[in-house]
Amino acid sequence: LQVSPIIRVENFLSSISEGPNSKGLKQIMFNLRFFVQDSGFAEELIDQNGMRILLELVNQTDRNIQAYALTAIRCLMGYYNGLQTVLDKPDLVELLYGLVSAKAVTVSRQAVELLFVLCNYNGWELVNNAANNAAQQQGKEPYNEIISMLEQNDLDTRLNALTLLNSVLSNVPEPEMMKEFIFLWRDKFGLANIIQKQREVKDKDYQVQLDLFYTTTAQYLEAPALSKAEQLHEFEAQQPLIQLLVTELNHCHQVIQAAQDSGAFISGRAPTKRFDKQRTWTTVDKPVDLNFLNTHGEPIEDKLSRLGQRRGTVSAEQKRPQIETKQETKEETKKNEKPEAASAPDSGISDAERKKLQEE
Repeated sequence: LQVSPIIRVENFLSSISEGPNSKGLKQIMFNLRFFVQDSGFAEELIDQNGMRILLELVNQTDRNIQAYALTAIRCLMGYYNGLQTVLDKPDLVELLYGLVSAKAVTVSRQAVELLFVLCNYNGWELVNNAANNAAQQQGKEPYNEIISMLEQNDLDTRLNALTLLNSVLSNVPEPEMMKEFIFLWRDKFGLANIIQKQREVKDKDYQVQLDLFYTTTAQYLEAPALSKAEQLHEFEAQQPLIQLLVTELNHCHQVIQAAQDSGAFISGRAPTKRFDKQRTWTTVDKPVDLNFLNTHGEPIEDKLSRLGQRRGTVSAEQKRPQIETKQETKEETKKNEKPEAASAPDSGISDAERKKLQEE
């Protein structure tokens, strides 16, 4: 048998009904992070306005109780209903943004984490409005607390703060608005100098966010110059990849050379189709002078006429050697026929008898 989620949620809410004065509140909030892992309990708590109750409780308590409550809120936002509940109620986002300036580092760090989650899930406008409202109440510029977190010693806090700034810039609806944000942060808070100091952080996740920030703001902020030590470190980090590329290049060269030596390599200009019949090409015996085409404005009819005449001349010059060869062949034939008639053998018949026979 299991207790219904409705009864469990009602018992939980009644146990914290007195707010900070509730008996055993610290232990109850500590156990809550285990309760919300049950989807039935979590959904019922969201339906009974549990998100608002927890956020109000966070703003009324301090330190460990705040951290336990924010952990539970983060789990509840992992459900669609929990995330949608926060997005539908701007005042909840303002309550969450108010925790950024909390004294406890763990509280402010978790609050910033939840804010960049909202910012990346269609909540940019809600987060930006909450930042502006908080700045007006405190008489400061928007996102002042977020930028100041970049100079804290806690690495996770700096990582969440930089991630939120990247989320704000990446989800801004208009490029001109992003430009205003960057110039405001640069001129009011000296963001360029603060970011330049972050090059010393070697954490991989932080470097990813740092590279994303440089990529987003490249056209507005100058990239910081690398020190000699950083240049040397970057050069040494590139050497394994360079050696690998050189090895692959040498291998490709050897493969191509071996293919050429064995005749297996086919040139890109080689024919890819076999012609069984030899093509016949029409050629001329001597170069053709094409200067006659340079007419400088001569009508097209005259050009074509002159071109036809030129073609006739070329054809006549090609046929002339053939005619001369035929005439020489006929003359040689006649010369050969005359000696044969003259040298015919004597048959013993006189001229008178031969003439008589011809007349008959």
